[in-house]
Amino acid sequence: MMPEIKVFKDTAALADYVANQMAELIKRKPNATLTLPTGSTIMAIYRQFVELYRKGLVGPTNNVISFNLDAYVYPLRVPLPQDYPEVMHEALLQHVPFLRSYFPDGKLPWSLEEMNELSPEAHQLLDAACQHYHNLCSSFGSDLAIVPPGTNGHFAFHEPGPEWHPETYVQELAPATRAAHAIHYGGDEEKVPRWSITMGTSEAVFIPERVILIANDMSKVAPLAAAFTGEVTPACPFSLYQERDNVQLCITEDIAAALPSSMFAA
Repeated sequence: MMPEIKVFKDTAALADYVANQMAELIKRKPNATLTLPTGSTIMAIYRQFVELYRKGLVGPTNNVISFNLDAYVYPLRVPLPQDYPEVMHEALLQHVPFLRSYFPDGKLPWSLEEMNELSPEAHQLLDAACQHYHNLCSSFGSDLAIVPPGTNGHFAFHEPGPEWHPETYVQELAPATRAAHAIHYGGDEEKVPRWSITMGTSEAVFIPERVILIANDMSKVAPLAAAFTGEVTPACPFSLYQERDNVQLCITEDIAAALPSSMFAA
């Protein structure tokens, strides 16, 4: 099933639309639950949403709950340039008060060197964290998920592979993902964490009542084309959004011009 495609002149127009969709949901349902990403694609949306909140155009948010799509696995004692709770706090949560914001717990009491290969003890702790996060997501549900594609066709950190992962799980990051995130680590992809905790297919694809997929740079053309002109396959996890309804794909004009015309056929 092809999502409804909405094309915007530029990132600012796309951000304005998605931020207003968040605001309208919260005005309609003050105890809404949001599933949110962290990364460069979403930041313009968060800035616009904060601006709407400051103008009084969102309404009370103190009963809103948010869940993040994913998080790095990282040592407790090592500063992390892209610690997702801190990034979300700076971009959104310090400006707009939510009732609660949940993140997968990937912090471990081991050294960075010890975490190049996760020990059985580390896996045990992380598996418990994954189960806890899945239980929370299943309990609260989600009214709206906002999801960008990875350059290799992943959603969240659900990387391409031979099988689907239905629940929150531990994922070793693909080289393409680490390369894409190296910008936050001085361009050195070796400094990008190797492991992550990520939502699986149930939490990121099927639990949310509504999904808005977002893309605003040309590196997302290939994964979008693969996801929506090919078969549904775990080799391109983003393709799973073909399997559900109430999905919008919000893209900028330059991306639309580069996508296959078959995606826009009536």
